[in-house]
Amino acid sequence: MKKKIIAMVIAIALIASVCTGLIIAKADQENNMEYPCLHEYVVSEVQNGRIVYSCNYCNDSYEEYFSNHINTSYASLDTNGDGFVNARDYSILLSEEN
Repeated sequence: MKKKIIAMVIAIALIASVCTGLIIAKADQENNMEYPCLHEYVVSEVQNGRIVYSCNYCNDSYEEYFSNHINTSYASLDTNGDGFVNARDYSILLSEEN
């Protein structure tokens, strides 16, 4: 009878240790997850009317042409804050690039 009880205790201990190991492994796996980047784009390059935006946190980038936003109120290109994108904004972007 004592041998059966000892065997049952050992079996329960083994099952508990395996379950604990699985729980720890799952927790480690969740902590190592890569979360999506919450992009924060800034102008990184200005060349021949092309504006390149790069994310401050990852390697993502995209480009667009300055001419697509002339006479609009596109905030990221309205560098002088007058409410409109125009040649003055482009000259400021070029001077900041150099």
